[in-house]
Amino acid sequence: MHPTPTGPGGRRLAFGSERSGNFDVYVMNADGSDQRQLTHTADGEGPVAWLSDGRIVYSSFHGNRPVPDWYLMNPDGTGVRSLPQLQGAGDPIDWLAPVR
Repeated sequence: MHPTPTGPGGRRLAFGSERSGNFDVYVMNADGSDQRQLTHTADGEGPVAWLSDGRIVYSSFHGNRPVPDWYLMNPDGTGVRSLPQLQGAGDPIDWLAPVR
């Protein structure tokens, strides 16, 4: 298990949780309040890094594939885009090149 990413300032946490049969990305305040589900797919997803500009990098496992696909999203779940430069990287990653 890798650590839960914290948002800028440490006031928000991103975490993965299995609540409806698959793992999705959630965020909440550091005190546990205001939990919000950000992803809603049939794949297994989990946050990996919360960037200093507020965006969240997360992995998404499709079926039985050995490595995930990687995505970037805003902290409210909008603006999802693929990160093909991380293709082939395993999860968890312990490094992250600057994401633009």
